Amino acid sequence: MPVTLAADTDGTQSTADLSTIKGKLMASDGSPLVGATVKLFHLSTEQTFEATSRGNGSFEAAGLPYGYFDIAIESGSEFFVTNSVVNLPPSDTLNVDLKLASPGTLAPDRSFPGVDKAATGTAIVSGNVTATNFWTSPKGIAVLAGGGGALLLLVSGGSSSASASTP
Repeated sequence: MPVTLAADTDGTQSTADLSTIKGKLMASDGSPLVGATVKLFHLSTEQTFEATSRGNGSFEAAGLPYGYFDIAIESGSEFFVTNSVVNLPPSDTLNVDLKLASPGTLAPDRSFPGVDKAATGTAIVSGNVTATNFWTSPKGIAVLAGGGGALLLLVSGGSSSASASTP
């Protein structure tokens, strides 16, 4: 069952904009990391959210405000900080797979907001970080809307050139 978290959005985001981060936690050997706590720190609101990994290593945190999140994993006495932040779109689900770095890998020389202990290792954010609602066509056309206008990006499949136009 997903962990649903109530987010205090301070009136800046409607509940329709709330999103979800889900994924899988894996130990350095590729096995599922069970019972670990995933800590999610929203960089703009400075709120911290948590979810616990299940039997297959999966986790899910719903009801999150959109924006940039720093992620850490706490497993027993070990504390892992991710190698990058993720950007959660509004009203969407972001799939983030995390794998602990091999033992002996240097821990990052940074702290995690709101936690008083130093990182003992690094969690690698998988290259497969995807949002579920981003739309692209089979020909590589993406439409991005915002601020009263739309930007149409057209990337030719056989060419390295790109063109942009605004209506």
